[in-house]
Amino acid sequence: MPLRKAALAAALISLIWTVLNLLIVRRCGLPQPAIHDEFSYLLAADTFVHGRLSNSPHPLAQFFESPHILVRPTYASKYPPGQALVLALGERLFGAPYYGVLIGGAVMIFLFALTLAAWTAPVPAMGVSVLLALLFLPPMYWVYSYWGGCVAAAGGAALLLSFMVYRRDHTFAAGVLFASGAVTLFLTRPYEGGVFTAVVVIVCAARLYRERGRLALAGMRAFLLSAVPIAIAGMLWTGIYDRAVTGNPIRLPYMLHAAQYNIAPVLWILPLSPKHEYGNPRLAAQYEWDVGIYKSNRGGRFVVIRPFISGFRSAFDTFGSGLLLLLLVPFAWRDWRVRLLAVVIGISVLGLGLEVFHFAHYAAPVTMAIALLVACGAEAAWQFRMHSRPYGAILTCVVLAISCAFPLRAVLRTAREGTDHHNVGDQRAKVIADLSTLKRGQLVIVHYPDPLWNGKDEWVYNNADIDLQKVIFAHDLGMDKDAALLHYYRDRQIWLLTFEHGQYCLSPYPPGAVSGRTDR
Repeated sequence: MPLRKAALAAALISLIWTVLNLLIVRRCGLPQPAIHDEFSYLLAADTFVHGRLSNSPHPLAQFFESPHILVRPTYASKYPPGQALVLALGERLFGAPYYGVLIGGAVMIFLFALTLAAWTAPVPAMGVSVLLALLFLPPMYWVYSYWGGCVAAAGGAALLLSFMVYRRDHTFAAGVLFASGAVTLFLTRPYEGGVFTAVVVIVCAARLYRERGRLALAGMRAFLLSAVPIAIAGMLWTGIYDRAVTGNPIRLPYMLHAAQYNIAPVLWILPLSPKHEYGNPRLAAQYEWDVGIYKSNRGGRFVVIRPFISGFRSAFDTFGSGLLLLLLVPFAWRDWRVRLLAVVIGISVLGLGLEVFHFAHYAAPVTMAIALLVACGAEAAWQFRMHSRPYGAILTCVVLAISCAFPLRAVLRTAREGTDHHNVGDQRAKVIADLSTLKRGQLVIVHYPDPLWNGKDEWVYNNADIDLQKVIFAHDLGMDKDAALLHYYRDRQIWLLTFEHGQYCLSPYPPGAVSGRTDR
């Protein structure tokens, strides 16, 4: 299919997907952040919306320390800025960061459909595009949370699309796509994206050399002419951002955060780091809990195999019932595309297997490669005939229909029943909404039953301008240390948030904590 027509079809699929998302969100409401990572991305997004790359450290930073954020030398997210930039765009354009998630998702669906059209025949490309559009509707967390996935997946799709565009001699456009995809991956998932980019470059270059006997000099010149400026711009912007956050243009915020807090390394093949001094016991418990996950990856009889099985699961979890299409891949076992994609996926999974933690969005860069693999299988199966009868086409339609039925059922259930609004994110949002109706500024001091209590549920996160918020959350460090906090926020109404039987309880902070205090 000509790329111009494919682009129009991809744009239509993306538009329909966006409308369906908006309808579901209108029914269910905007998602509230609940996971540590989401709050970290939202902090960076709010910082960008205010026209800054980082924030000055707070004078009472120890009360605001929580997982995945830096409080020194600046107050910022530890994560690369790609996801946060998209969230900031959504807030700037439409008033809420969630619309940035939809923007990233719409671009992802568009690139998915366009890449499928460039790699495979129209029928399997359309079928798998529809399947992907269904898979990436709520309740799928990539598009109904702030945790990420869509932007990195779009970057991976751009890389694979650039290969086919280059084969068609559109070298300038190929360079733009390749550099844009590579920069996007570095700004979202540097490790997984770096592994994926390196493998794609090596494998695809080898294929081009095999097809043409040499890499055409004129084509490479046009490719580099368009790719290099984008890559340089990405590197310069990254250096500026890193310097604003860490003080060093070549030190990533993620690495600085690891040096300040992490005991367990990012990769299980690396040794443990010494324990650190933490600002509160709950933070210490969180990073010590990571050590248990690290040790489980290094112990047991299947120490070499188990982490890579986890990497495989994180790469394929996103597809759910769509994995039924793998049954069609044997039909295309002689196809060079299948062999190329198998190498890309295999090495990427090995890279994922080295990580201590495994989540589906970690494998976002390789998502498009898996979709192309099953699409190639569907294309070969569609052409299979026996005794002049299209058994392959029938089998392909049946497998595609079954694959689409399960995500469609989940989407319809979500649209009909809504989503669960009893998690920590919704509870925290209710506290903020209730306290925001009061006249004065509010300070909520959070006291947990013990440091390990519900370690995934953290209430103490704030926006970029802590002191300008109507409702501020802070850790309870004991009445003696809290005195400094109460004095600093003496013009605010003070609350104590505690937990009983899994429910939160909000009450006035114990009177008498600061002598002479009479403003309650």
